[in-house]
Amino acid sequence: SGDNTRSLVFRYTVQAGDEDLDGIEIADSIDLNGGSISYTVDGVVTDATTSIPSINSSNYFVDTVSPQVEAITVPANGSYKSGDTLSIVVDYNETLTVVGSSKLEIDINGVTTDFTLSNHSDDQLTYEYTIQSGDDDSDGLSFSSNSITLNSGSVVDSGGNSANLNLNSLISLPSLSSILIDTIAPIVSIDSSPAINISNASSYSISGSCTEEGENVELSFESVSTSVTCSGGVWNSGSVDVSGEADSSNFSLAATQTDEAGNTYTDTIMVNKDT
Repeated sequence: SGDNTRSLVFRYTVQAGDEDLDGIEIADSIDLNGGSISYTVDGVVTDATTSIPSINSSNYFVDTVSPQVEAITVPANGSYKSGDTLSIVVDYNETLTVVGSSKLEIDINGVTTDFTLSNHSDDQLTYEYTIQSGDDDSDGLSFSSNSITLNSGSVVDSGGNSANLNLNSLISLPSLSSILIDTIAPIVSIDSSPAINISNASSYSISGSCTEEGENVELSFESVSTSVTCSGGVWNSGSVDVSGEADSSNFSLAATQTDEAGNTYTDTIMVNKDT
C-alpha cells in the first residue's frame, strides 16, 4: 500500500511451514513485478529509484514449526528401592519456554503414577518420581500414556509454537520393562549359634535361613568377617577361626543380606565366648 503517498508499505502474512531461524534477509531493491513507481514534480513524471538501503534484519526470525521430541533418556535397567528417585529426560529439538507444570504417566504394577516436571533446561524436560513403600513391580514399568500431560500452562518455542507433546512422533518410545521396583527387605536369620569354647573357637560354625536366593550373606563374628551364599533358603558359615577374639558374655554375631535393589536386613545375636 502507499499509492499517492511518500511511503510504501509491503506486507507478507507468515504461512505454515515458513522457517528462517538465522534471520530474514531483505533484498537490495524493490521488484516491480511488471508495475511501476513514479513521482511527479511540476508536471514531470519521473521513475522512482527502487534500490533499498542496507538494513540489518538478522534479528527477525520466522518459526512456524512445533518443537518435536528427539530423544528420551530413561533410568538404567535394574532394581530400585523405596526412596530412590527415577528420572526420565525428554529432549526436544529446540529451546523451550515452559510455564506451569506437566507430567508423564508411568505404569507401576498396574497403577498409573505421575512423574512430575522437576527441571527445565533449554531443550530438556526432566520428570521425576520418588519410589514409595509398596510400589513393587517385578515385571517392569511401562508408559501409561505416550504423551506429556499439561496440568496447567504451556510448553512453547521462541516463536510461540506449542510443543508437540507426543513422545513418539519422531522416535520410538524406549522400553521400561527392565526397570524393576523392590521395596521389600530380605529376611535373614541366625538359627544355629552355639556358645564358643576352647574346643570350637578355631573352627566355629553358625547357620541360618535367608530369602534372597543366590545373593551373599555377610557374616561378622566381632571383628572377623566372611561371606557365604544363600542357597535353597539357607546359609552356613563353614569353619571360622574366632580364637583370636576376646572372651565375652556378649560376643556379637551378625548376618546381613542385601538384595539387588539395595534393601538390607541384619539379624544380630549375642553368644557367650569363654575359652
